[in-house]
Amino acid sequence: MLVASLYVALNTSGVQNYLKQSVIDYINIDSNNYLQIGNSSFNLKGEVVFNEISLSNKESDTILFLETLRTNFFPLVSDLSINNSLNIEGLDITIDLTNNKSNKLDTEFQEIINNIFFDRVNILNSSVKLIIDSVQNSIVIDKLNTYEFNNDDGLFFKLNSFSGKVNDLEIDEFNSEISYRNNLINFSNSNLVSDDQFVKGNINFQLDNQNKLNSFQESFLEFSLSAGNFNFLDKDLADKTIIQGEIIFEGLKEEIILEKLNLKTELLELNTTGILKDILTSDYEVSLDLSDIDISEEEVSKALNLNQQFTLPILFGNINLNDGLINYNFSQNNKFRSSAKITGTGLLKEKTSLDFRVILNLLKDDEMITIFNIDNLKLNSRFRIIPDQQ
Repeated sequence: MLVASLYVALNTSGVQNYLKQSVIDYINIDSNNYLQIGNSSFNLKGEVVFNEISLSNKESDTILFLETLRTNFFPLVSDLSINNSLNIEGLDITIDLTNNKSNKLDTEFQEIINNIFFDRVNILNSSVKLIIDSVQNSIVIDKLNTYEFNNDDGLFFKLNSFSGKVNDLEIDEFNSEISYRNNLINFSNSNLVSDDQFVKGNINFQLDNQNKLNSFQESFLEFSLSAGNFNFLDKDLADKTIIQGEIIFEGLKEEIILEKLNLKTELLELNTTGILKDILTSDYEVSLDLSDIDISEEEVSKALNLNQQFTLPILFGNINLNDGLINYNFSQNNKFRSSAKITGTGLLKEKTSLDFRVILNLLKDDEMITIFNIDNLKLNSRFRIIPDQQ
């Protein structure tokens, strides 16, 4: 009976108005933003529940709208931040960084970090629109949990069990340890899963004085991705191909250095290093030096319907890709007496087309010609592969 009476008393209009105003006064301290709360109440879990929350700036522009927020933190009673949590549902926020001045943005972000009072945040059924240089990115949050907040030196927190959508990418689960200090952002022990694809590892990048991407510090990723994610590949081919591998990279955003890139598909495996120039723009250029290109004899036999066993040579070479136009040059490892060389160009657009020359000098006992029972085979031919015109 006492509990029921206390519950009713706490939900009277007088107590709720005092509660709303206390929270509003707390949030507005040292802030240039203004908070409005439609109504509030206590639930049976001992949490305070706020509904219809609106945050606006001095120009009366709405920064965010929030349907429901639950917390066990009471700023009107204590400033202690022990085991405090925020539970958010129905957040709808638009962040436009296009015309923000760097100093103002830095000050506002630092103010947010300094005033963090919670240890855990749970978000459900929310959306974020992020506008950078007039380009809008959309984040749909089905579920997100963050915990272990620490703002003693910059900001650190753990993100667990994010599911939702980033632009057109469906994300089943994303976990990471995220830190921010002096414009350096680190995603450590990250793991992103989307359907049967995954990316995991560490990625570290530095922002410039305009809070835009400036460079990558050494980062490592392991992945298994559908080739359909790469727009420059033939759609019919890409939809059937899974690319596995690992990559180590660093450098300015205009010139990213690939210290290591190992790739594996059903057809081949290869190791490479290289440079990615302007990869975040439409005027990109990719230069790769490839070694140990190991083509699967089994897959070639399937494609050519061959029953005879044979061994293909291990190749090395280079590739240059610029705006969908590819140039390539491959040669057989020189420890063999026989020689093989492939050079050519190609267009990687909606439909892949290739134009290449094959130069072979295969000697006796080479497994490539034993199936024909001949002593030597020389070939210097040009081939063209063009898409079906239908």
